[in-house]
Amino acid sequence: MKIILPSLGILLIFFSCSNDDKAIDRVTQEISRGAILRTIAIDNLEFDINNSNSVFSVAIEEQDIENGDLLDYVDVFVSFEDHTLEPGESYSTPPTLIERLEKEDFTNGPRGLPVRTLAYSFSQLLEETGVLQTNVSCKDQFVITLELQLLNGDRFTESNANAVTLASNTFSSSPFSYTVTVLEPISEDLFIGDYAFNSVEEGAFGPSFIPFNPTVEITRGHSFNTRLVTLLYTINRNDPRVFEFTIACDEIIMGKYQLSSICGSCNETAPGRRDCDTGDLILLGPDTVNATIAQNDDTVFELNFVEGYRGFDGNCGFDSFPSKIRFTKQ
Repeated sequence: MKIILPSLGILLIFFSCSNDDKAIDRVTQEISRGAILRTIAIDNLEFDINNSNSVFSVAIEEQDIENGDLLDYVDVFVSFEDHTLEPGESYSTPPTLIERLEKEDFTNGPRGLPVRTLAYSFSQLLEETGVLQTNVSCKDQFVITLELQLLNGDRFTESNANAVTLASNTFSSSPFSYTVTVLEPISEDLFIGDYAFNSVEEGAFGPSFIPFNPTVEITRGHSFNTRLVTLLYTINRNDPRVFEFTIACDEIIMGKYQLSSICGSCNETAPGRRDCDTGDLILLGPDTVNATIAQNDDTVFELNFVEGYRGFDGNCGFDSFPSKIRFTKQ
């Protein structure tokens, strides 16, 4: 199911398909009747299961048509997702309000817009959700969700945002949600280096990614178990993008709301020519079942994911389609 954002009005993103790294990194200030909470920087999205002082931290910037003057407040919620117990035995919790951030709780950022750093420790989120640390296992997750209230009464959340707004690793990324995974930290030299990759299960258009080099390099991401790799999505051969995944004990988890490519859609401006200026883009994300690994063996591993994550299929009509690739260390 395609999700649209009627109250956002017009959020125009100008793309330059010849510039792979910065093609989506420019957003206009013409946000009509709407607003976003742009992710400025992610410091950490992981908790060390053995360290209750681990801190989740992300910096955000509020944007609206009045340069922040429409901001009323931001509600911050947390829920706990238990991924290790059988149904009926779960410690999962519904969203709980952590705090309400009023306009005065933000500071004036370098772009003249309201900015704020959100930082919550493992122990604080345990207290907020009422979950005991002894009931938390590796791969369990805390989900931080934001709801933005404007002075005109409009309210913006993850549930009413479009693909361009939600897409991660872009200048205008505003997911309204951050997933903090509980992990055991791995060695910095694991799942790092040059890898060959191949398709194990094809996606909606065949192999999801096209090899544009004999090997790809996997590097460390924003958090201790996060890894980054540059891949070229099959629907657009001129826009390689950086994708992220997380090593979570015996599983590998694909990141949420990852933009396949800036022209990854089935909207056409002319026969055979895709529209690169649309909000209807294909997003990738984690599958319902993750690939399993031996945490200390990075020689060969697989990555499960879906094209059309949460229905954002770029108007292609396949809704959500599973795919799998395999990496082999060189």
